[in-house]
Amino acid sequence: MSSTASVTSAQRRETASKTWRLLIGRSLCDLASRLSGRGRVTRLVASPIANTLEAIALGVMHPKDVDQMVCQTYQSRPNFYDPHRYELTYEARLLPVLVEHRPKGKMLDAFCGQGREAKLFAEAGYDVVAIDRLQWMIDAAKRYAKESEFDAKFEAADFARYQPLEPFDITYTSCWMYSTVQGTAARASFLTRLKELTRQDGLAVVSYVSGRSDGRAGVLARWLISRVVGAIAFGNRDIERGERIYTGLFWHHLPDEVAEHEVRQSGWDIVDRVEGEQMEPTFLLLRRATSEAAK
Repeated sequence: MSSTASVTSAQRRETASKTWRLLIGRSLCDLASRLSGRGRVTRLVASPIANTLEAIALGVMHPKDVDQMVCQTYQSRPNFYDPHRYELTYEARLLPVLVEHRPKGKMLDAFCGQGREAKLFAEAGYDVVAIDRLQWMIDAAKRYAKESEFDAKFEAADFARYQPLEPFDITYTSCWMYSTVQGTAARASFLTRLKELTRQDGLAVVSYVSGRSDGRAGVLARWLISRVVGAIAFGNRDIERGERIYTGLFWHHLPDEVAEHEVRQSGWDIVDRVEGEQMEPTFLLLRRATSEAAK
């Protein structure tokens, strides 16, 4: 057999592997979502089953499979993220604090979706450049900006590869985004990328779902199930406590002390915070640590 044929065969096996992991994970998550939507009385029984199914899905899938599932989820819900319907008050709590620390400047709105947050920041006086890796989201954001008559520049770009002409005064990452990054190493890369996109004296904003929103017993049970399934299925054997998959999206309910430790380890100082309750995002406003800024 030629080397070319061997490579092609290996690629087919790899593709098939990815496909079955994604299919199984997606199916389990869809079933879990249906169970979670049951009535109050039924939910007492259905909820533990749904949590177990989510934990199994998380163990079966590799991080790349999870990322693919998340993309599919976004594609399947264009109307859900329509800014005419998808209204959140969280950024309004953040805005006065942000203005206090940086009242004007050029802002990167990363993971901008369909432009809801870009509108808020543009109307507050910031010079907004907004990016999202999904082209259809950017197209919808441009239509929304024209219709709502606010000024922002929208570009289809991946946060990890985006190359602006110069760094920004403020780099804002959308609600909960830090909690949607799977794995310690990936979050460290995320924070390093923030430095590359933010001026030396600039401000960065990250937000996450606090671990305060989840019960300790449930966290431990899901983690143990995921770890066991990951080992048996040769899936993700690096599951961290607090990781979850629900509504077709990945979330990490991060303990506050973990989130704060990670940003400091990456060379950031926390200059302010806007704390959220339950599933509300907790925002951290960051500047480079003194030692970093001097470089």
